[in-house]
Amino acid sequence: LARKWRDLETLVQKSKVAAEVAARPRITSDYVVQRYFSHPLLLDGLKFDLRLYVVVTSVVPLRAYLFKEGLARFCTVPYQPPKDSNLQDSCMHLTNYAVNKKSK
Repeated sequence: LARKWRDLETLVQKSKVAAEVAARPRITSDYVVQRYFSHPLLLDGLKFDLRLYVVVTSVVPLRAYLFKEGLARFCTVPYQPPKDSNLQDSCMHLTNYAVNKKSK
């Protein structure tokens, strides 16, 4: 586990893969991976998500570094499965901070 972002940056710079990619024409190598769960896990009836940060420096052999800290975000309205009557309640379905900070 890395303790600071600069620890991960150093690992990436030292990686063979990073050196090979740097020698090639610039290719975007930043990705976001996410999965939608139709039956979400709930904490105290609230939908939540976890954001974890990982740097993959090699695929074969697989070498990945997980950042020690992550982020948990919660809805502010108890979850109910989506239906026509509650689809407009974004504080029930979206864990986005900008949406939920205005919730009462």
